[in-house]
Amino acid sequence: MPAWAARDASGAVLNAMAQARIAEEENRPAAALMALTTLASHAPTLPGLRGRMLEQAIEAGDLAAARSAAAALWQAGDLRFDAQLVLVVDAMRRSDWKGAQAYLDGRSGKTGADLGARLIHDSLDAWIAVGRRDAAAEAVLLRAGGGARPEPALLLEAALVQLARGRVQEAVELSDAVTLTDRTSQLVALRLAATFDRVKQGAAADRLRKRITLAAGGREDPALMLPDRPVLTPRQGGAHWLALIADGMARTPNSSAKVPLLFARAAYWLDPDDWTARAALVEALDRNERGADALALLDAGRQGLPPVL
Repeated sequence: MPAWAARDASGAVLNAMAQARIAEEENRPAAALMALTTLASHAPTLPGLRGRMLEQAIEAGDLAAARSAAAALWQAGDLRFDAQLVLVVDAMRRSDWKGAQAYLDGRSGKTGADLGARLIHDSLDAWIAVGRRDAAAEAVLLRAGGGARPEPALLLEAALVQLARGRVQEAVELSDAVTLTDRTSQLVALRLAATFDRVKQGAAADRLRKRITLAAGGREDPALMLPDRPVLTPRQGGAHWLALIADGMARTPNSSAKVPLLFARAAYWLDPDDWTARAALVEALDRNERGADALALLDAGRQGLPPVL
């Protein structure tokens, strides 16, 4: 390479690095991603580059760029959780159930110490099994307690999976046997009640809603006031579960604002019509000092805003 060309290339690299850093510091992820993409065209092997591209793509909501960066990291053996989640979600969006399962299980050696992987694994495993049309797709949820009774939220999620597989009576019996002990179980129960209504099981839905009211104890919870929406497909199931995680993470004391944003983005990518996912993403954007983007997301809704928002 001629000396002048080398100088030009070096200047382009330094300029892209500076532009990316400035955009990151100013909380402009789309601009940062653009600068990092330019940087990658000049210095594709720069250490840490693909990870930064993945992070900025997630913050910007650019699934194509996030998928590309995640795939590059995965292929290089960097099996980080955010890359895994992006790849699982992308595969589920494309109904690539074999690929989704492979990515979900791809960090199995790390899950013991990885909270994020533990939170998503069993529920997404079950919904991926629904996509494959497995007869007992809910089995992984029913054995999640490792010998003890699984948490109520997981049992109710199993009932949703049973409904998605057309096993209505089993879902009704399972639902009736679950005690709503915590907020997460109440939120899953709300979606289960809506799904019971959709499959013409109004009595089961009414019983469940009465138990939700009793368990809530008069507590005003905006999440319990979002529109009822049934969960009927693997993508809807995955989105609703990831949105619950985002919502819970946002309420964890001293938690990083970036973590709820990751889960909320993933939920929204799976089902942008789910108001639980949309509300979680709006809150996550606002917590990340992106109020204008949060308002734009509300304004862009394809449905009317629910009264609680």
